[in-house]
Amino acid sequence: MKCKVCSREARNKHCELHEKAYSNVVQKFEIWRNAAGISWEQYLNELVENPSTGIWAKEVAEHLLKDKE
Repeated sequence: MKCKVCSREARNKHCELHEKAYSNVVQKFEIWRNAAGISWEQYLNELVENPSTGIWAKEVAEHLLKDKE
């Protein structure tokens, strides 16, 4: 199976690197939602635009936004 983000080999939906990033993105959403009162889509957009967001998390956020379309 291939990673949905980068096409590397994956056990599930993502390769090891993107799986860790995905897990972090999902876990941190609750904190952002409580602090800023934003939606999932707004949160993903914030991650993509934030220069401090790591590349793996940005790629996951971009992929999740694209999948919503």
